[in-house]
Amino acid sequence: MRRVATLSYVRFTAFAVILLSLSALAQQVSSTTSVASAASETPMVGPLFLEDGEFSSALTIVNNLMAPHPVTVVLTDSNGTEIARKELLVQGHANEVVQIRELLSTSGASATFGSV
Repeated sequence: MRRVATLSYVRFTAFAVILLSLSALAQQVSSTTSVASAASETPMVGPLFLEDGEFSSALTIVNNLMAPHPVTVVLTDSNGTEIARKELLVQGHANEVVQIRELLSTSGASATFGSV
């Protein structure tokens, strides 16, 4: 009788472990699917900046090459007139973050929105 109880306990424990494993796998798949789904639903927008009391923009430039690469960031206002420019050298396998607010204040521009 004691053997049967032990065997049933082992089966129950193994069953519970399998269920927990399947549950964790389902959550992982669900999480991955929702991230992929959210990414595919994200609308593509033009390279715009918005700077005011509520919003701030940043541009992250990634260089996936081994060699450093020169980059020129140009901001234009809503009429297409250049209002700010920054030249930088992005090192190989590195990234640079350009804060639009800092670039605007350095150039003295008063625009709150425009294109990058």
